[in-house]
Amino acid sequence: MAERAIAAVVPRAGHADRQYAVDDHGLRTVPLPELAPTAGPVAPVCAVASVDARGRVSDRSVVRSLGWRAGQRLEIRAVGGSVLVARRDDGVFSLTTQAYLRLPATVRHWCGLSSGDRVLVAAEPARDAVAVHTMPTLQALLVDSHARMFGGETA
Repeated sequence: MAERAIAAVVPRAGHADRQYAVDDHGLRTVPLPELAPTAGPVAPVCAVASVDARGRVSDRSVVRSLGWRAGQRLEIRAVGGSVLVARRDDGVFSLTTQAYLRLPATVRHWCGLSSGDRVLVAAEPARDAVAVHTMPTLQALLVDSHARMFGGETA
């Protein structure tokens, strides 16, 4: 059987002419692309989850990232089409016995949430809080950003 070189493994001609940075140990390093600047602080943990008929949010990773446990007392309120959830020792609401976040019916109705709807759940560690955004709210938040990104006008 004849041996053959695999193109992806064998460097192309002119490879030696490229300029590489050299680290402290004299080894060549591959240049890294620059990352786009961020607009500000980003929530460290976010998840897209669904809401069931009783208001339970299907993802627990965001709540866990804040160190919240089953039975944790909470303040829950609707704010501009989204839901603000904050840890409060005197809160009226609490996490379920399995540490799920359950949105009260009044809040779900105020935000237009129905069973099966998807939401973006974002931790705000500095405030010991969680923001729950409905898809229509996210769409409204993204309109201007997408218009700039795609070079068009806002709707």
